[in-house]
Amino acid sequence: MLARRRCCMRRRVLVPCDGSRVPISVVSAILRIAGGRQVEAVLLRVVEPTPAGPVPGSRRTAVKSTATRMDEAREAMTRSAARLRAYGLRVTTHVRSGSLAPEILAAAREAEVDFIAMAAPSRDTPDGLPFDAVAEIVCRDADVPVLLVPSAGRRPGARTGHDGRLKGDSRVA
Repeated sequence: MLARRRCCMRRRVLVPCDGSRVPISVVSAILRIAGGRQVEAVLLRVVEPTPAGPVPGSRRTAVKSTATRMDEAREAMTRSAARLRAYGLRVTTHVRSGSLAPEILAAAREAEVDFIAMAAPSRDTPDGLPFDAVAEIVCRDADVPVLLVPSAGRRPGARTGHDGRLKGDSRVA
């Protein structure tokens, strides 16, 4: 009886966003996994704090404060949420300040999500892995399953050059 109720329950997924748009590859993956069940997407944008003022060792000045960047992130998340609602998803948005991986993990626990769906970076890391340190930490330390979705147009396991183009048929072992 418990298993039957669980399968019909709403699914809640945390979607960390690094820009103003949620990648369509992530949305597609969430909808496929949901399989007709209602899904709530919890969009998260983490703004890493940077002090406004002179940049040490440079003549440049950091123009935007963390608070300003958080306000801009909230506006961008509102636009992303509206686009996802068009797909029939229930959406909530959260903007946090701090280090990426710890904030993603904390948000997943606080929102009591069923899984985390995040886009794999469109480029390989210098060591040839198809994901970065943030994705690695989240995959390793999350209390829930993590779905790492390749960006649209990229084969899972394919390597890319510094220009983002696929390199032949090389695969990550």
